[in-house]
Amino acid sequence: MALAKFEKNLELSGRKLSLITQNIDGLHQRAGSQKVIELHGSLFKTRCTSCGEVAENRNSPICPALAGKGYEH
Repeated sequence: MALAKFEKNLELSGRKLSLITQNIDGLHQRAGSQKVIELHGSLFKTRCTSCGEVAENRNSPICPALAGKGYEH
């Protein structure tokens, strides 16, 4: 939240901030950061192995084949 607020304050003065993170949980975006570069990707972005389409998926599990194969809430 502090970084998102800092970004917003910079914008007001005509400057921009790009946030480069190793986090994969999307918390920077949820806190309000706009320009986030995720070095290691995201837990919630899936890529189709056939066509390459990337989509957000927050389902748990992300597909029926993974049901019962780990933590589910």
